[in-house]
Order: sequence, then C-alpha cells, then structure tokens
Amino acid sequence: MPRPIPERLGILLDRIRRVPRPWRRVHDVRGGVQAQVQLGILRAVVLAARPLGQRGAHRVTWLLARLFEPHNDAVVDTGHGSFLVPLGDGYAVKLLDPTYHYEPELEPYFAAAMRAGCAFLDGGANLGYWSVVASDECDEPERVVAVEPVPAIFGRLRENARLNADRFVCEQAALWSEPDVDLTMASHPRWHAGSRVLHGPRAAAEGQYTTRVPTTTIDRVTRRYWPDERPLLIKLDVEGAETAALAGGKDTLANRDVILIYEDHGSDAEHTSTRAVLEDLGFRVYACTRNGPVEIGELDDVARIKTDTVHGFNFVAFHPRSTVGPAVLAGAA
Repeated sequence: MPRPIPERLGILLDRIRRVPRPWRRVHDVRGGVQAQVQLGILRAVVLAARPLGQRGAHRVTWLLARLFEPHNDAVVDTGHGSFLVPLGDGYAVKLLDPTYHYEPELEPYFAAAMRAGCAFLDGGANLGYWSVVASDECDEPERVVAVEPVPAIFGRLRENARLNADRFVCEQAALWSEPDVDLTMASHPRWHAGSRVLHGPRAAAEGQYTTRVPTTTIDRVTRRYWPDERPLLIKLDVEGAETAALAGGKDTLANRDVILIYEDHGSDAEHTSTRAVLEDLGFRVYACTRNGPVEIGELDDVARIKTDTVHGFNFVAFHPRSTVGPAVLAGAA
C-alpha cells in the first residue's frame, strides 16, 4: 500500500535536509580574521584532497596549524547536528568537505540501535561525533552519554553538546576496570586521537604532554543513567584500554542486552580486542565493512579483515542470546 502523501513529503524533506551543501556546511567561524584565512586555506586543501578520499589532508592541516592560533574553530552542519571542528585538527577538518562521511560503514548501526530503543554509551568520545549522530535519533537527553578523559578535548566535547541543545550528557573520565582511580593520560597538542593511558611500562612519546584523569566504569555509568534494564549500545574507542574497560563492565555485559562497537587496530597482530570479545565474553562478532556486516567465527577471520597496519577496523558484537542485536544487524544491513 503506498505511503500517504504527507508521510512521503516528510521523508523527502528529511532527505533534502541531509544532502550536503557546500554553502551550508560551515555556519560559524571562531577566531576572527586569521581564523577566516585559515578556514579558506583548509577548504582549498580538502577540495584538492577529495579525489583521494581526503588522504594527506591531515598532514597539511597540522603543518598549517603552526602558523595560526590553536583555538581557531569552525562549526559545521553534519546533517545530524552542529559540530565544532578545531581548525588545527587533522582528523576533524575533513568534515569541512560537505561530501565527506566519517566512517560511513558505522552510521547504519547507530541509527538502527537508536531506533530499537537502545541507550548509548560513547566510550572515548573524543569530540563527540557519534554522540551527535546517535542523539539525532532520539529526544531523551540522558539516553546518550559521552565519556572522555582528556581535559582539552572534553571542553570541546562539552561545546558540541551545547551546540546541539545539550541533547547528550558529557562525563570527564576514563573508562577503566575500577572507578575513582587517578590515571595518567598522554596526549599530543595536535594529534588528539592518539591519547593513551600510561599504564605499566608505557611512557609518553616525544611531543606528548601528560594529565591526571579520574576513572569510571561501564557498570557505574549504566547504573547511574539507565537502571531500567533497557538495551545498551556501547562504543569503545579507548586506544588500547579496551580490556580494562570491558573488565569494568562485567555486570552490565553479563546481565544486560548489550551491543558493542569497538575498534581493533591493524597494527595489533594479536587482535587483542576481538580476542577478548569473542573468546572471553563469548559474543558473536561481525566486521563492519562498506558491504555490510561480515561474521567473524575465529581470529583468523580478523586477520583477513585487517589488511592495513596503519588504520583501525570496526566491529560490532553482541551475546548469542541478544534480542536487539540481530534486529540492529538486520536494520544496518
């Protein structure tokens, strides 16, 4: 039966709203005239890098950042909401290109999970891109919680929440195996995506600075915000601390219907994250590819997916008894 005309019109208008437009993508610049100059150069950079999928744009951005103030920002419309792009950030600056999509293979999973009624814990939220995406699918502010430990990054995460009418909650903490522990984080002034916990023999790399940050756990966040037993979507992007973060979610992972999205880096020949999820948790695991989900039955399957040692690869996982997991998988596919 055909959809009613008003419903079809609403769908059409929504699609038009989400179509990227060069004249609409940037709607605010912060930092005065010199920020406008920096933005103009970066627009030319991302335009030139478009045929290459934005390869190399991050390096030019970092070199250019040495000539400008560190707090120059642009606010862009991603199609899911407003997003603050630091103009010295080689990763986020790609969003200045209205045709660029960040990890497009993941977006269907977030949309399907939110439509299925999941709450969302954004672990290692960074600037909050996925919190903006997920919160666009719901109208309950505390249904999406973004956790980020690094103070400098957290300030911009909090600004992204404010730009979107505080439709998600921000917590400054590191996800860990136990709460209320002071950890040392190493971060780089420009390469913020590489922030790591310095635990055991680890030391800060050249050019990094360190900060002390408090910890929280998956279990604590779940009990605080979602005691109603609703299904959960948990994204873990915690730069090598996945095992500790999962240990801090022992109760949640055992007793709640959880969908887990995590990264397994191509440089990790031991596939540490997937080993923990597949073997220790006993979850069903699927690689998130541009052609849809690919089931992972054993670690050798992961090696066939991870074809590049420079980049991370995304996976989705859930317990074999999950009811919402198969629904999200089907919705994403």
